[in-house]
Amino acid sequence: MSTTLAHPNGRIIIDELGTDKRRIQVDSWDQSEVVALKSCETSYPIDLIKLILKVKGLTHLCDEIMRDEDPFYVQRALEHSLCGYVDKSFFAQKTILDFGCGCGSSTMALARLFPDASIVGVDMEDKFISVARARAEYYAFSNITFLTSPTSDKLSKEIVHFDFVVLSGALAKLD
Repeated sequence: MSTTLAHPNGRIIIDELGTDKRRIQVDSWDQSEVVALKSCETSYPIDLIKLILKVKGLTHLCDEIMRDEDPFYVQRALEHSLCGYVDKSFFAQKTILDFGCGCGSSTMALARLFPDASIVGVDMEDKFISVARARAEYYAFSNITFLTSPTSDKLSKEIVHFDFVVLSGALAKLD
């Protein structure tokens, strides 16, 4: 079975592969437009794929999905960076702030790496946080909270304490 999603700049073809896997093919009408990854395989449900398409657009759909689902994309780098000097158990019962979490791929990786830690993902973009929350719901992670930061130099007042801060590809504009 195949599903086609229309987009103003192209189309997305989703083929069901069985065993809850889907292959996504991105076709851009504009050949000058750079598509980060033109195809990928995912276990995401169609509704989550549609949400990511709406938020990230055609050019970054597969890239955004693979940032979470491919363990060699974000998770491996985080694991090497954070566990290169200390054991994973060091993070147990700690609170990790994922500052600039975007759509939550780094937050999902942190939740998988440190299931006994509390993870707080923070970003300024509500639309990115909506994707991050949908991902956490999809995985049924109970150790993640997402908050929207009011500005680039202020944290949400709901953040009272954290033990560690992770910045994974965070970009901030300094005035």
